[in-house]
Amino acid sequence: MLGVCWLLAGVLWLADLLVPAVLFAVVGFVAVVLGLIMRFWHREPVGKSTVQAGNLGKAPYVTTTCSAENEFVQTLATILGELREAATEAGWQVRWNEFEHLCREAETASQGGDNPVAVRSYAKGISFMMHELRNQQNRKPGDSTVDL
Repeated sequence: MLGVCWLLAGVLWLADLLVPAVLFAVVGFVAVVLGLIMRFWHREPVGKSTVQAGNLGKAPYVTTTCSAENEFVQTLATILGELREAATEAGWQVRWNEFEHLCREAETASQGGDNPVAVRSYAKGISFMMHELRNQQNRKPGDSTVDL
């Protein structure tokens, strides 16, 4: 932008059009100043990832950071509690010791204010319970439905 503005300013100066020449020169100078300000005073927007998004290996997945707020942690806790209720009511065969260990780990992290660990633990608990649900078909031959 600087080059174009100053080139036009030079051409206009030679054509004795002083006011437009000065105007283009000033616009070019302002463009340089704004460019430098943006370059050195650039801040990441709140909530945006500082990790450059890109493919992970051969998969189409990307990685990004997220903030684990208390509301989200509580939502995961509620989901895990509902899964526990559904499993109990439906009489699923679940490895309860492993499930309870994941629940205690998540609750401890949540109470300690360590939301990233709490989110990770709740997600592991949900994943574990869903895995157990999928295994119900293997444990009950002939019954291909699951009552929720």
